[in-house]
Amino acid sequence: MQLSKVLREFTEEITSRELKWRNEFWKYKIPHFIHPNFLTIFRMVGAVFLVFFPLDKPVFVILIVLLFLTDYFDGVIARTQNKETDFGKWADPVADKMLIASIIYCLYLSNPNFWNKFIVYLISIETLILLLGMVLILFKKPIKPSPNIWSRSRFTLLAFGLILFLLNQYFVAGLLMYIGIICGFIAVVSYLPRVYRKN
Repeated sequence: MQLSKVLREFTEEITSRELKWRNEFWKYKIPHFIHPNFLTIFRMVGAVFLVFFPLDKPVFVILIVLLFLTDYFDGVIARTQNKETDFGKWADPVADKMLIASIIYCLYLSNPNFWNKFIVYLISIETLILLLGMVLILFKKPIKPSPNIWSRSRFTLLAFGLILFLLNQYFVAGLLMYIGIICGFIAVVSYLPRVYRKN
């Protein structure tokens, strides 16, 4: 597990730097009346809306971009304005998965070939992440959702990939999604040392 430990330490270092840069850049540029939990709930509701109320493609793409931006800014607001809550820590990753799942469902309806090419890989990484969470529970480890640079890169790449798929840019979309899936596997490996920690 030495390699995994080195990867974890490297991951924590670059994640810390990335968060520091992002927080400093946006610290004084976001109004204080916006609550991060509102953005997270908006993303959840938007994910459901996408499934049950199909829109014209341009409007659909714009809405998806707005929903992805809520994921970027809810964490920034929570950290820079001291608005972190237990609800937000757990609801944020749930909202992310709801959004990805709803877009994948819409893509499948409009282009079944999408399912054949990517769904196995997407399910594989999501299953690994869920299994890792179950292992941490079984080992009675304290679990605190804390996305790192790899998991955030995975989400960002999948987001852009899905948007490009909607715009029929299949080659670039596929490339981004494959890289995103690889980032997901790296994220899982970087989390493994948590299982072996004594505290």
